[in-house]
Amino acid sequence: MNLLRRLLGSPDGEDDLATARSVADGHPLSEAVRLAPEPPPAALPCPSCAVLLSPPPVGDRRCPRCRQPIIVRRLEGRTVLLNEAAVEVFKAERRRAAEERVQSAARQRWLRLAHKVNASPNRCAKLAAAPVSSDAVAASRALYLAAVERAVKAARHDGRWGDIGRIRREQARALYEEAGAPVSPPDDIAGLHRDGMVAVLRSLQPLAREVELVSAKCCPTCRNEDGQTFRIADEVRLHRLPHAGCPLGLCGCDWWPAMAEPKRARARRRARISRVAGSSSADAGPDSWAAAS
Repeated sequence: MNLLRRLLGSPDGEDDLATARSVADGHPLSEAVRLAPEPPPAALPCPSCAVLLSPPPVGDRRCPRCRQPIIVRRLEGRTVLLNEAAVEVFKAERRRAAEERVQSAARQRWLRLAHKVNASPNRCAKLAAAPVSSDAVAASRALYLAAVERAVKAARHDGRWGDIGRIRREQARALYEEAGAPVSPPDDIAGLHRDGMVAVLRSLQPLAREVELVSAKCCPTCRNEDGQTFRIADEVRLHRLPHAGCPLGLCGCDWWPAMAEPKRARARRRARISRVAGSSSADAGPDSWAAAS
């Protein structure tokens, strides 16, 4: 990154100093940037013989003095002049800077998740202050996963099944996105999501014997089962969610406690849902389902 700063012609910290002075003078940062005049194109030296070129070239060309090739590149909105020997170094620095940005975002994501499950604040602070690297990302990920297991163990001991459902589903989502969000999630990730849905069912047992499937309408299966009610005792064993083959991988369907209703009304409701589900599969879908319901 220091090489890129030198190519831009800004000593380390110069921009930060200018910003600090602007804010100290009473100008908000946004106002200082907005009021700054557009600088004229500055003369740039030839990377081979250092002769000043004014105006600087906008495309690859040869120096009018030494006749050596000049390669023009853009970096952070500014023009950089390179000779042939520096092009590969410039590309490598750009790749390294891009990789650092990706690693920094990944570390921040894992540490944010770790904070939500009460990971050690001191450990989080040390990892956040460490230089950006693949090792720092891996350590942040490991910290989060270890904190998840401790949080789940404590919640299970206290009977906080709702917390377990939230933690496990969030863990499954984080690992699913890390894996590239494939259409068919890996078995271990799908298993974490199933564990979360089972915990949600257990959290609803004190409220009702049956639950209603609230669909995210991501696929035909999700749409067909929307609004149907199921016995909690059965669903704890069947692991219906996430729906297999859902194009979202980890579908967004959820369980709600079913509202109590008279037996006759419940029978009519189930018969209506069965008829609509049959016509939906025969007529290809969501439009006929919406019209019937």
